[in-house]
Amino acid sequence: MKTLLVYIGVFSPFTNIISCFGFEKGPNQDGRGGFYDRTSTTGLVLETAYTLKHVEHKAGSAIPFSIRQMGIYQNFNLATKTSSNILIQSSQNVQREVLRLVQEGTMATFPDHWKNVHEIHLSSLSNNWIDYIKFLESKMSDIEDAVRFAKRDTPDRVTFETLQRLSKYRDIMIRIAHTLDANIAALNKLLALARKRQKKCESKEPAEEDESFSESIQTCIVEQEMLKHHVGLVESSSQELGALVRNTITLTDGNVMLTLTQKTIQEARTMRTITFIALIYLPASFTSTFLSMGFVHVESLDGIMRLNVSKDMLFYVAITVPLMVVTISAWWLWEYMSKRRKRISREEGDEEKAKDL
Repeated sequence: MKTLLVYIGVFSPFTNIISCFGFEKGPNQDGRGGFYDRTSTTGLVLETAYTLKHVEHKAGSAIPFSIRQMGIYQNFNLATKTSSNILIQSSQNVQREVLRLVQEGTMATFPDHWKNVHEIHLSSLSNNWIDYIKFLESKMSDIEDAVRFAKRDTPDRVTFETLQRLSKYRDIMIRIAHTLDANIAALNKLLALARKRQKKCESKEPAEEDESFSESIQTCIVEQEMLKHHVGLVESSSQELGALVRNTITLTDGNVMLTLTQKTIQEARTMRTITFIALIYLPASFTSTFLSMGFVHVESLDGIMRLNVSKDMLFYVAITVPLMVVTISAWWLWEYMSKRRKRISREEGDEEKAKDL
């Protein structure tokens, strides 16, 4: 690679373009790029290097589009009408166009003007962008329909996962707007460079061809600005939709809590009824059980009721009372130890927070 660059005579800023195509992934990669140009001291060699962002289809993914970048370098000699070009990760449309020129046999005349390699990239730069934005817009529309038609009996239509998906789509739209800004900046610099070079070459090249190239750049800039405006509108609506989703989730959670509260109240009423019934039957049940134990005998002689208590009653009391005391003491000790553990745990947590501060 280094040998090739030395052979072509590439200027040093091109290394900044190459560094944009490393192994780095994620949003930080989208922020890298640049635009560089240089004219030799003789005025015969024109060098240009820059990056542009484009959209490609991504099969087998939940989001079937991805933002990619391509690098363009040109070394054009005005005297010999030769052009040395380095294209890095060109879009599929650019590759198809270059293949078409090769098949038609017109590649030999392709370097006649320095603008040709740039026109190929500009002609398809806006392709797939609108499809990408419309895809995100349709996903947001699905979320909006789910929110607007959500009911109390279908709370699962709008959940926290819905808010996460909306946040993801919004992040992508912010990324798209930033990427379009980078494209617009590069195109504006290319337009200024085209007008500057037009003055240098106007004695040798037809003015109409240079004007057509400038108009192509301006058209591409307008397309990118319109795409940016469109994605800005969609992103603004996503903010309002996000607030609506949050309110719906809050309302849904409130309805769930209301339903649980109503069930709790109903269960409390049921338990109160059961307790009331148990209180009615408990004395009678205790009395019948106690009398059936044989410790107390009821006799009736000559119309007189006599109550005889067995001596075994003392044995019953001697066993029952200590067991009752042991049971209550064990329960009290368990409650005391539980509260003590909670208090110690709370004090240790407060100490750790104090140390952190």
